[in-house]
Amino acid sequence: MTGGLEQIDRLNPVTFRYTPDYLEAHSTIEDVPYYNVIAQEIREVFPDAVRGSGDRLADGSEILQVDTYPAMITAIAAVKELSAKLKEKDAEVDVLEELIRVEDTVPGQ
Repeated sequence: MTGGLEQIDRLNPVTFRYTPDYLEAHSTIEDVPYYNVIAQEIREVFPDAVRGSGDRLADGSEILQVDTYPAMITAIAAVKELSAKLKEKDAEVDVLEELIRVEDTVPGQ
């Protein structure tokens, strides 16, 4: 799997609280901060991970449900990509540090 960094970079994690009206209509939902992503953004990156819930807001728009599993797997791929880039940069730093040590030991410099 490649391109994880680019996909994850397109997503913006958010925190939110449900409105008092929504909480009143859904007694099983707690009034606490929730962590999620914006369904419309997820749909752009993972089209099959978003569907309508059948539930509607006061303005009539449908509430979307998000399956975050594809994003989680992609995040794992992104971490692996970052790890590979970090190892590459560490190797470059090692080479540069060795060049500096060699230059420092050359007489007349």
